[in-house]
Amino acid sequence: MILSKRITSLFVAFVMIIGIAVFAPVSAGAKAKPKLNKTKATVKIGKTIKLKLKNAPSYKVTWTTSKKSVATVLSGAVTGVAKGKATITAKYKGKKYKCKVTVKPNVKKFSQTFTVYKNDTFKLVLVNSYGTTYNAKKWVSSKSSVASIDKNGLIKGKKVGKVTITATDSSGNEIKGTVFVKDGYTALRDYIVKYGATDSDGYKYLQKDEDSYAYAVKYNSDTKEFIFAGRYSTSTRVVSAAMAVPFGGTASVNVVSEINDTDANVYAKTEAVVKPSEFDVMKDVDFKIVTSNAQSDEQMKSMSNAILMRSFYYGWKDILYSNLKMGFAALGFSKYKLVD
Repeated sequence: MILSKRITSLFVAFVMIIGIAVFAPVSAGAKAKPKLNKTKATVKIGKTIKLKLKNAPSYKVTWTTSKKSVATVLSGAVTGVAKGKATITAKYKGKKYKCKVTVKPNVKKFSQTFTVYKNDTFKLVLVNSYGTTYNAKKWVSSKSSVASIDKNGLIKGKKVGKVTITATDSSGNEIKGTVFVKDGYTALRDYIVKYGATDSDGYKYLQKDEDSYAYAVKYNSDTKEFIFAGRYSTSTRVVSAAMAVPFGGTASVNVVSEINDTDANVYAKTEAVVKPSEFDVMKDVDFKIVTSNAQSDEQMKSMSNAILMRSFYYGWKDILYSNLKMGFAALGFSKYKLVD
């Protein structure tokens, strides 16, 4: 009986020794090493993400950023400042733990699409939530061969197509939108045909009246040309000018002017050749007298220039702008671009 108890006691002791040998290391446990919750992260400008060094008391961790101009850090909270990359470092007990952070811009879209015509210009501006315009830090066109854009937001149409324009504001955020480049002759023809009134000959036209002046842009579907007409009229005097611009353009156009004064019994007809690429509304063109019974040919030429200049600048130019947001440059008159 005594022997049996001793054997039992020895067996229990042996089991206890084995248990200690097997289970003691696990119950004691190895202390977990510090580790960042992220080693790579992306944050947008103005937004914040949280980094944490696990298995380390937060009050003993020191945080730094490699580039404050890109991202800042405070107690592990990383805020995007500008587009770029920065390394965020957590230091604990002399050891460094790093996270590579990429800061991306917030991207918004234009509220509408825009159109610029080939050879014409159009200016884009940014508008904030208060309705105030401001300058972009940078403007970029996705395809400069279709439409280029300068640092001031001035777009120039080069060939028919479409581009994505990206504006970067002072904070580095991006505003993107679509700009279509269209052919001016095609756009003007289609617009007149669709929305214009019809004259007695069945041709479509757009018109603007202003006191004693009347201006019109007509599309002659038979000759495939645009007729620009302007007229000043009173009960006794009519002074008119007209020029025909072929669809697709031409190096020069003819301008015909007529002066009819019933009080003075004067009638005159003058003609001039205008080169669209050189035409300047501030300079007289060289009108020639075709027929006249007036005493002063110079006076007739002066009146012809006056009606041409007024028709161009206050009539035809406004018809193009108000209906299509088009500058005369789209029709070959390169000095008259639409800039806003």
